[in-house]
Amino acid sequence: VLFIVRYGGESNLEQVYRRTFGEKIPAGLSVLPLRVPRGLNSLFSSRAYSILKREHQKNPLTAVFSRNTTFLSHMARLRKKLSVPVYYETHDFHADLSLRDDLSRKALKRRKRLEKLERRHIPRIDGVVCLHETQREVYRKVFPGVNFHVAGTGINRIHEHAPGGRFIT
Repeated sequence: VLFIVRYGGESNLEQVYRRTFGEKIPAGLSVLPLRVPRGLNSLFSSRAYSILKREHQKNPLTAVFSRNTTFLSHMARLRKKLSVPVYYETHDFHADLSLRDDLSRKALKRRKRLEKLERRHIPRIDGVVCLHETQREVYRKVFPGVNFHVAGTGINRIHEHAPGGRFIT
């Protein structure tokens, strides 16, 4: 498994991984850091696409998962040109901003690009992974022919917290 991650140049990738995910890098997971300044998602996406294309030529990819909306166009391209199954893990909903009443006018304007990306590319990929059933239902209304899956968040650990209480993360 290859995990491509934006890397700010910290000196120890193992420490960055542990800080982000709360554990050491698992055996069998190759972490490839890409040094790309914050705010340059398109540069990160282009570099990641090139790496995946090159890796696929060496050893065919089984599947690609991404949670980056700006990577959707590259995912659709990987599927079309290399026949690689691709899945988008969504952490928000941009496909129909008219359904959102929680965004300011300024936020709506910034997210218009993300709306266009989701509308154009979600129908061109193999599926979308949602965090909960409600999110899946909203997406299904916009994209009735797309495969949607739910991989809900869960409990990682239960910690003892205060006398008689427990804290769940």
